[in-house]
This record gives sequence, structure tokens and C-alpha cells, in this order.
Amino acid sequence: MFNLFRKHRWILIIALAITCVSFVFWGAAPANRGGGGSAPGSLGTIYGKKVTPQEYQNALADYKLFYFFHNGNWPEKGGQVSETDQERDVYLRLMLIRKAAQLGIHVGDPAIVSAANQMLRTLGRNNQAVSMDAFVAQVLQPEGLNINDFDRFVRHDLTIQQMVQTL
Repeated sequence: MFNLFRKHRWILIIALAITCVSFVFWGAAPANRGGGGSAPGSLGTIYGKKVTPQEYQNALADYKLFYFFHNGNWPEKGGQVSETDQERDVYLRLMLIRKAAQLGIHVGDPAIVSAANQMLRTLGRNNQAVSMDAFVAQVLQPEGLNINDFDRFVRHDLTIQQMVQTL
């Protein structure tokens, strides 16, 4: 068998060259040939519906608040969360929010008020809730967030929790 390779070495060299050239041609930049990727500026799709910039910004605000209430600091502080992890978690929240909407899961206002009070109590002393004005001024505004972001976060978080409990 080795004698065959020695005698016909030129065939092996040509076969290797063709293989290498084909890998270089077909393996380089598949997105340029319509094989995936997305349009520049596109945020992708979830469940066949495009993600709008506003939806993404809302989900990013939700993620930041979720991270804050579970870790005691913001995701950008401390360098513990990579940009890739943050983006993945934002899209995961978007997916869960859309799935809950598809399933028709809604949370009532009394539950939202109760959950918001509980979250504000975790920031206060002696189980006393921090005032909403102090929370907005000292926690939300320095991060570029507002009361609407907090309301939306609490609503989405409870909706996601309810969906997970029913599944």
C-alpha cells in the first residue's frame, strides 16, 4: 500500500490541494453567500416576530433590574457579567415574555403592588419599604431608568414566574 502512495504521490498532492481549496472557498464567510446571519441593525426574531429596538431596550431594563434585585448591584458594576452573557439573558427574557403573552398569562394589579412593595422592603431596614421617591432618585435615575421601567419589570417578572409555575 505504501508503494502505491510512493508511486502515485502526485495524485495525493492534487487531491489534498483540491480539498484545501474547497474548504477555503466554502468555509469562508457563509453569511456573505446568504447562509445565515442577519441584516445589519436587525435585532433578530423571536417566535417569528422581529425584535424591535424598543422591545430590546425594555428587556434590557428588565434584565438590569432583575440582576440588581438578585445580586445587589448592577450588571455593569464589578465586571462579573460579560456583554455576551447579558445579551443572552436579555433575549431569554424577551422569549419568556413573548411566550407568556402567547399563552395569555396576565398578572393582576394587586399582585404587582404586593411584589413591588416586597422588593422595596428588601432594600429598606427593619422590613420597612424604601419610599418610591427615594428608590427612583437613588437607584433608578443614576442608571438611566425610571418608574415605568420598574413597573414593567415587576409585571414581566411576575408573569414569567407564573408561567414557570404553571408548566
